[in-house]
Amino acid sequence: MLCCAAILGRQGAIVVYPMNALVNSQEDALRQLVDGYLKRTGKPMPVRFAKYTGQESDEEKLRLRQKPPHILLTNYVMLELMLVRPRERHFVDQATSSLRYHVMDELHTYRGGRMPMWRC
Repeated sequence: MLCCAAILGRQGAIVVYPMNALVNSQEDALRQLVDGYLKRTGKPMPVRFAKYTGQESDEEKLRLRQKPPHILLTNYVMLELMLVRPRERHFVDQATSSLRYHVMDELHTYRGGRMPMWRC
């Protein structure tokens, strides 16, 4: 299915991690995969990926909003912001995105004084 997204140049998946360290680790692993693919085939990887964690510059965020990668790596805070911020809503909006997969790395339930909250 991501292959189809790559052919069409559309976003296919959002992968949500509980912390930026895991996003950064996954990004490093994917970069190694991309490098290996290029060495083996002599061609660039047809599937693009990027992280969207709040650590990126405003210019990078704008670029990602204008041309979303096939796989978007993010954290639970940014996922919530994608759901509520109009300028980021197109990442998850069924009418404007081609999102097919939403992968949760971990799912936790918290209890406390501020009422229960879900953390992805």
